[in-house]
Amino acid sequence: MSLRVFPAICHIVAFLCIALITMSAMAANETTTSDSVKRPLVLIADRVLLPNGELAENLAVVVEGGKIKRIGPVAELKDGNVRRLGKGSVLCPGLIDLFSLIGAKGQNSETLKAVDPAPNAVDAVDPSHKDLPAALRSGITAAMVAPAENNIVAGVCVCFRTFAENGRLDILRDDGPLLLALGSGVWQSGVSQGSRAPTSRAGAIEQLRALLADARDGKSHPRINAMAAGQLDAIVVCGSGQDVDAARGTLGKLADRFAFVYTADAIDLASDAKSLRRPIVVGPYSFTTSRRELLGAAALTEAGAEVAFRGGYPDSPPEGLRITAALAVRHGMPAAAARRAMTAVSAKVAGVDAQIGQIAPGKQADLVVFSGDPLRLDSTVLEVYIRGARVHAARVPATQDRKFSIGGTR
Repeated sequence: MSLRVFPAICHIVAFLCIALITMSAMAANETTTSDSVKRPLVLIADRVLLPNGELAENLAVVVEGGKIKRIGPVAELKDGNVRRLGKGSVLCPGLIDLFSLIGAKGQNSETLKAVDPAPNAVDAVDPSHKDLPAALRSGITAAMVAPAENNIVAGVCVCFRTFAENGRLDILRDDGPLLLALGSGVWQSGVSQGSRAPTSRAGAIEQLRALLADARDGKSHPRINAMAAGQLDAIVVCGSGQDVDAARGTLGKLADRFAFVYTADAIDLASDAKSLRRPIVVGPYSFTTSRRELLGAAALTEAGAEVAFRGGYPDSPPEGLRITAALAVRHGMPAAAARRAMTAVSAKVAGVDAQIGQIAPGKQADLVVFSGDPLRLDSTVLEVYIRGARVHAARVPATQDRKFSIGGTR
């Protein structure tokens, strides 16, 4: 063999060896990455919010296929793509803002007709509006937008995720609940219009009674017919205890299927709360809300009612939901009930409790990691997950990074 050829052969052999080593490493890396993707995500926080509203320690939450697969002791659930969420962290279901105007402010009002079941609130929501990412960053992963409360029958609500990808709403439910209202805004709108009834509470009640009579015979709008037949749920907005009594008297047994929104002093309603089978929505509360009104959530809970909160965003700050809950607790509401009022009970009101609202097997993994109890207003949002994928992570100071790792990527 020529001496000139030998070095060339050596170079070729060396090149082939390097190539083989590189290809083997790449294959091993691909296998590892593939295995990592297939392995379930295991989230470990200091505390986890349970379906009963209590905070529990030493639990891991296993997420697979976008849903919560299992919850159990950390020691038993270490297999998978483990993500430790940090000292003091609390893993919570995504917060749900009821009667929000996220992406729909000024677009959901219809005053010309006292009865208009046709509108769908989804048509008023702008998925590219800046309210949606702001809500997501504050821990609100879902919102229910409703038609304005100035008609006896106002159309159906829409519940959607605040994480909108590619300019499209991620809708959880767009076919209800149907919104009914008996507050003063209903007949005051009639007075201001000067051309439509009702113009009094008595007139509103009579009109609702006539609608239900027609619906029982299948002669009303299909949505009202479905409501009367028990096939569509509804939410009844009332401005006073007198409105609640009138609504229950008119609706009869149907009232057992409907949530009530109480916009006035909820203490007045507490004595009747036990007979209400569905949740009562109160709020929003602020630091200027009267003490008597702030005592309402506690009074309703003590009377045996399930309470849900409305946060008022964007008229209130994105943290308005947590502020409402914190103020309710400060005025006597049990902490567990207040946490449920932002999550599980709100999901029930919106009719999406089969999908979200609890950290429980089978629910979709819409989760928020707080730096502490979400009822503490100094707690911040560290991470947000939608269907088990991380869609938001707060910036953490470098010194904090060294103490614990947020870890993971979307």
